[in-house]
Amino acid sequence: MSEPTENFQQQGFIKAKVSAVYAIYSRDNECLYVGETENFYSRLDDHYHSTRSSSIRGNIQDDEDTDISVDSLWEETKIKTMTGFSDTSERKQLERKLIEDLNPKYNRI
Repeated sequence: MSEPTENFQQQGFIKAKVSAVYAIYSRDNECLYVGETENFYSRLDDHYHSTRSSSIRGNIQDDEDTDISVDSLWEETKIKTMTGFSDTSERKQLERKLIEDLNPKYNRI
């Protein structure tokens, strides 16, 4: 089996209810966040529009050391995904492995 990071695909946008494990990167390829969801489109919308601390927007707003602007967040980040999971435990296991491997800036453990 190949490493999880090798199977990621960069996505522009998936506007469908699809389960996924995803990572959000800065334009400089720093991993900012790794997550898993049953509804990728809905979770992505939450990340980019909500100011809650569980969203990428909320984390960047609170981070005084970042040069990413919340006004151009979509343009300044990129997303890599793996989709098509039928088993929640499989998604969660992969998410944990990617968090270990990628050490994302905004994941809280």
